[in-house]
Amino acid sequence: MSPAGPAPATVAGATATPGGLANGTAGTAAAVTGPSGPGWVIELQGYHYYNDRSDASRPSGLVHVRQTLVKKLLEGSVPLPQGPGLPDAVFTTKELGIGYPIFALNSTLSEEFIPNPYYQEEITQGGFGDRPSVKVKVKGAKKEKDVANVEGWDAVRYDFIVQFVWQEKPLSVRLEARRKDKEEKAKAAGEPVAVPAATVATPADPMEPTAPEAGREPARGPEQEAPVEPEPAEASEPGKTPDEPAEADAPAERGGR
Repeated sequence: MSPAGPAPATVAGATATPGGLANGTAGTAAAVTGPSGPGWVIELQGYHYYNDRSDASRPSGLVHVRQTLVKKLLEGSVPLPQGPGLPDAVFTTKELGIGYPIFALNSTLSEEFIPNPYYQEEITQGGFGDRPSVKVKVKGAKKEKDVANVEGWDAVRYDFIVQFVWQEKPLSVRLEARRKDKEEKAKAAGEPVAVPAATVATPADPMEPTAPEAGREPARGPEQEAPVEPEPAEASEPGKTPDEPAEADAPAERGGR
């Protein structure tokens, strides 16, 4: 996988078809407008043996891939979680941002021999010297031939490369797209569109003061005492020193021993 800016709708040497596919060969198919914006180009390389030259009515080669893998990329769906406590929701590949599949490689059919990994040869007993080994057969024993015990199978192989675009769409984007699509369909059908009303918080009405009952004084709040201001100190006369503090009486002398 590799990130891309504007993801290409086709690759070099491939021609796009109206179904968003490419056959990898020259042709006169109608052009398809490719995707725009950032995304990923995913490439799948594979092969299959679903080919039978003796049965022309059986889809093979590119047709088989187009009717299976490519169809799933265009019309498939997958269940995905919505969040904790919520059931899974089924989303289409288109809703997930998957689209524009093309054939980057359309090979020709080729003959191939597929060996059987479980093939077992018949048990033989080795000879002595120049005597060749011979098969051991038990007299009177009849053993049926295992039709599955073959060396391998002749098959017809088809190789292919499919590329498609993935432009990731988070869950919130997918759900919003579904809601808009539902509204558009309802408008087209003339049905009323249910739009959730926005909830606006209204302020509470102010409380009117109530008159006190007759003969009853209204409740008062706690009374506060007025702050006591300090008295101003008397100013001393000029040239006069302030009175010195009285000397403390000397402690009485203790008597002799």
